[in-house]
Amino acid sequence: MESVATFLKAGSTSSDAAIRAAVSGGGEEDADRMRIMILDGGTPEDAERMREMLPDAMIVADPHGNISRRFGVRSWPSTLNIDPSGTVVSLEEGHHE
Repeated sequence: MESVATFLKAGSTSSDAAIRAAVSGGGEEDADRMRIMILDGGTPEDAERMREMLPDAMIVADPHGNISRRFGVRSWPSTLNIDPSGTVVSLEEGHHE
């Protein structure tokens, strides 16, 4: 199964827009993909609120930005498209904030 991992920044205007777009419908191309959203600077409570809006996505709170730093993410939102073998096949970078 293909996966999409999106790194979001809590309180970021561009990340908020990406969340609204995901809530309004990810499109048919997302129907067969696992969606993972990492919320940099977000609390577990923030992640729970997102889960209510996006029940089909795996939402991960990253309160100290450790996950984002480990993956070298410095712009939000940034999205990794991952093929079934686990290989990153594309990267869409957001804006530095």
